[in-house]
Amino acid sequence: MRDAENVSQIDKNKRNERPAKRLWLVRRRYSLKNKIPFDITIEDIENIWPKDNKCPITKKIFKSGIENKFDLPTLDKIIPAKGYVKGNIAVISFQANS
Repeated sequence: MRDAENVSQIDKNKRNERPAKRLWLVRRRYSLKNKIPFDITIEDIENIWPKDNKCPITKKIFKSGIENKFDLPTLDKIIPAKGYVKGNIAVISFQANS
């Protein structure tokens, strides 16, 4: 059990180290499954990530972990029909994206 806890903590640290990668992976998988246009990179997400690490709508600091569901960063399509393409994405909180 202890090894599983260590692996879980390592995975959590990696997610917290580069959260844009998690958003990219989740949205890429979703886009492929649902045939939504997708041409962004992890760097595209990092380039638009709010410098203060706060949701531009709620002004709350992004947090990680399911216990902070409403403050998790999410990737939003500005114009939904265009998909996840350069110039059409924003990083906002789960609460703002709901």
